[in-house]
Amino acid sequence: VSIRYGSPVTKIIHSESAEGLMGNGKAATGLELEGGEVVTADIVVCNQDLPMAYSTLISGDSAKRDAERLRNLDYSSGTISFYWPLGRSVPELAHHSVFLSPDSEAAWDVALRGDGALPDNPSFYIACPGKTDATACPPNGESLMVLVPVGCMEVDGRGEGYERVRKEAKDKVLRRLRTVGIDIEDDILAEEAFCYTPAEWRDRYSLFK
Repeated sequence: VSIRYGSPVTKIIHSESAEGLMGNGKAATGLELEGGEVVTADIVVCNQDLPMAYSTLISGDSAKRDAERLRNLDYSSGTISFYWPLGRSVPELAHHSVFLSPDSEAAWDVALRGDGALPDNPSFYIACPGKTDATACPPNGESLMVLVPVGCMEVDGRGEGYERVRKEAKDKVLRRLRTVGIDIEDDILAEEAFCYTPAEWRDRYSLFK
């Protein structure tokens, strides 16, 4: 088995897109890499988000039709995810903690609207893995993953508005935690490099929205 790193794939070659070069009746016959190199294959496994693959890696009329069909489906919300190492423990949190909005249905309506908006009092989830694995957090501290649902973005959107939503989400999470006696704002050791908006989820992991 030959493993190649640093070789971005720009196209999945298949019988409809091969223009006679590699078309042999199989669904997929190889890959085109950045720079134009073609790699033949008996089997192609793609772990990219399926709607994104049809939009960016697979050419041909049928792929265009599939991409359009997938684009028009209903999708769940997007997320802003914060990763916060803390300088102290937080005994009030369990390994899994869910904070529901007082008006949960209205909050989800906003999060599913698809414009990147954030409800006034959002629901959110916190994972605190140090509760069951001490090696998952700093000594005498915690490692929190905070997931805040927000409206998903369009596939061709650039996500400029999410910087505002990022700050707004952080402020609202910290405010809600303070209402239950958890004040961690001054204990967050790092954040910026570990906070993903929907645009960053798309660019890092090829997620559709």
